[in-house]
Amino acid sequence: MSDHFPTSNNPAALPDTEIPPVIPAPEPLLPEYIAKAGKPLKKGETPAVRSDIIPYFGQVTDPEIGLDVNELGLIYALEVDKKGNVTGEMTVTAPGCPFADTMLQSAADALAMAKGVGEVTIKLVWNPPWDFAMISDQAKLDLDLF
Repeated sequence: MSDHFPTSNNPAALPDTEIPPVIPAPEPLLPEYIAKAGKPLKKGETPAVRSDIIPYFGQVTDPEIGLDVNELGLIYALEVDKKGNVTGEMTVTAPGCPFADTMLQSAADALAMAKGVGEVTIKLVWNPPWDFAMISDQAKLDLDLF
């Protein structure tokens, strides 16, 4: 028998060696997505304002739930700069959502269609974690959650 493999199940009979510390398994990595769409505004075009582009989220639905991303409370941030460029942050209902990348790109594409919008960048974020409390009252009615 090799000296490296003890032949006894009795811990007292094991060789006097230092036991390495237990290293915890890393937390599962959450996917990171950044969706881009649009192009710079032409000189002289009037940039959009935030309130004019929010309705464009209505074109983007969560395929598993069937409601738009704004009604579901998935939009966390949305900014429009002086050049009409849009940056936003959104989440999905679960870390394992198989449609996360598609929904982000659909959101970026929808916003890029709005008049006065230049380049669009939407980033997937995980904090705060989404929960049912973020759903609009109308969407709760649609889902029979009241």
